[in-house]
Amino acid sequence: MYQTYLNAIEQHITTGLTAVKQVAFYNEQYHNYDENRPPKLPAVYVAFDNPMQWQTAGNGLQVAPDATIQLHLVLFDLSDQPDKLFALGKQLHQLMQGFEIVDNDGLKLSTAWQRTQSEVQKYDQLKTLVLTYQTALYDVSTLPQTTEVLIQPNISYS
Repeated sequence: MYQTYLNAIEQHITTGLTAVKQVAFYNEQYHNYDENRPPKLPAVYVAFDNPMQWQTAGNGLQVAPDATIQLHLVLFDLSDQPDKLFALGKQLHQLMQGFEIVDNDGLKLSTAWQRTQSEVQKYDQLKTLVLTYQTALYDVSTLPQTTEVLIQPNISYS
């Protein structure tokens, strides 16, 4: 389920914001850039609520009604000014505000995202903007398989 969400978010960002070189699951990457080889920047790291609070809605459907997803926008900039970070952050927010996660079959897996918080951080020459969004997530991975019923025109079903 998380992989489905992450894939949809990655596709949406890389398609809509070509300046971003990498979208990945958040694992405190930029806190360890001194120890690890830095990835391609700018990057967006996606963090989900931990723990995620799920409610069962019936028939295998589960809902996380107050899910929080954070997007960590990270770029390398020698300038002391945050202009590039703010400009790219504005574009990222415009892309994500109102975004809905949809799976490959067109099934809606979230409500429209709404930003609830933002935070600017600086680590030497790395600049980060953390955008926090609220949404409801739907997990349909345990729904029973259904059989598609096709209704033919000009046939009486009485």
